[in-house]
Amino acid sequence: MLKNFLKTALAEGESYNRVEVRALKCPPIPPLSLYIAMSHAAMLFLTGVSSRKELLDIVRSEIVIDRAIGIASDIEEALRFSTALQAAIAYRHGEGYVYLGTSPKPKLVLRTCQALPSIYEDIIPLVDILTKLAGMIVIEASNAIRKEDIEVVNRLFDYDNALWYLIYGLKPPSNYLSKWIPDFKKACVVTVEEWR
Repeated sequence: MLKNFLKTALAEGESYNRVEVRALKCPPIPPLSLYIAMSHAAMLFLTGVSSRKELLDIVRSEIVIDRAIGIASDIEEALRFSTALQAAIAYRHGEGYVYLGTSPKPKLVLRTCQALPSIYEDIIPLVDILTKLAGMIVIEASNAIRKEDIEVVNRLFDYDNALWYLIYGLKPPSNYLSKWIPDFKKACVVTVEEWR
């Protein structure tokens, strides 16, 4: 994927014909997060952007490239904006992003990934409503993280995991402070290990 991204990005530019990107001593993180971080770092190198406006233009270009290589999704777009802004955001395609402020950055550990099952057919009419509910949970979790209210964060993770069960039939993780997250065509479980 990263190779296709860079090939497409380089085809648009004139300065470089080859870029090598490596993750050194990278902890286990969800593949989508790693792809976003590495492709964004490559784009910053290729373009040399410095201003916030230019940075947001680069993110939009990255999203166009992702669409061209067939991996665009709402979560990919949200991760792109969050990575570029280095901030927690709430994002919904077509509505843009809302900055959630600064907060402690919990250390997340990847537990497992598995193929993302198809959405239950009978739930499809409710997906839009459930997605809005998931967004509200993210905002409340961000507020709880900012306050370092770990019990509330865990409870909100439980609510979010219940939505994953409702929509996909994925059993909630049993670990404390663990939640499902989307990743390409997979779902991964991450756990908060410590607060930084």
